[in-house]
Amino acid sequence: RKGVVFTSATVDEALYLSFINDVRGSVNRINTVWAVDKTFRAVLNEIERKFKITVFKPGVELSNTNKITAVREDKIYLNYDQIQKIIKYKAPTEKLKNTKLILLTLLFTGCRYSDVYKIIPEYTYDKNGVKFRYARFISAKTGTETIIPILMPLERAYKENKGKVPYKISSAKFNLYVKELVEKAGLKDRVTLTFTNSRGKKEFEVKELHEFVSSHIGRRSFITNLINHVPITILTKITGHILKDQSIIFGYNKISLLDNAALFVKELKRISISNKEDFPIRLI
Repeated sequence: RKGVVFTSATVDEALYLSFINDVRGSVNRINTVWAVDKTFRAVLNEIERKFKITVFKPGVELSNTNKITAVREDKIYLNYDQIQKIIKYKAPTEKLKNTKLILLTLLFTGCRYSDVYKIIPEYTYDKNGVKFRYARFISAKTGTETIIPILMPLERAYKENKGKVPYKISSAKFNLYVKELVEKAGLKDRVTLTFTNSRGKKEFEVKELHEFVSSHIGRRSFITNLINHVPITILTKITGHILKDQSIIFGYNKISLLDNAALFVKELKRISISNKEDFPIRLI
């Protein structure tokens, strides 16, 4: 539209801001604009590194008012009463049965979708009266080792599926199918969330609950349902997060992943007995 050849030599502040403004006009969320901007900056940095040439650096040369930052948005999660409806729903097709098993895997392990097919209960822990099966894998996103116990609702789901884990589908297909699954399971309540539009202004968005569901809802629900009950030092090792607190004391948490998984199971057993109103689903 501008009649300019788009190269590392022609990208300056004016062209860059024009490009970002076009992006703002084609999407409706600031985080989408930020993601495009992040990719663009990464490309420019790679050009500079690889070809040893000077390029426009948005992060350095733009004023703060023109820089784009990501924002935290309201997100839904599924509580245990809602998860119970999904567990009880009898999926009529193989597609939805598999989608349900994937969703339950996400909900009861807290893993990312990129790791969901690595949740294979190949190992068993049996020590000091604590026994459980667990999955052990390397996270695709962080490259860190993770050990996750297989909780009772997921064990039951495997049993219903003749002991098999879910077959693979793309995240795009899952995000489509899981909305159908959650809707048919009866989760149709109207939900109002706020979001930041591409111009940085807050807006309301009203949809039925199932329309907000995506592949990350499993991890978000797992953590949200447990974060006020399970010690954060235990939960972070299960989910593969890194404690970013500046206190040096967190550096002394050297417990092994397997022993941490055992502590997690013990803690879940304790809190589910003492807080039955918060845990209508038996986890252990």
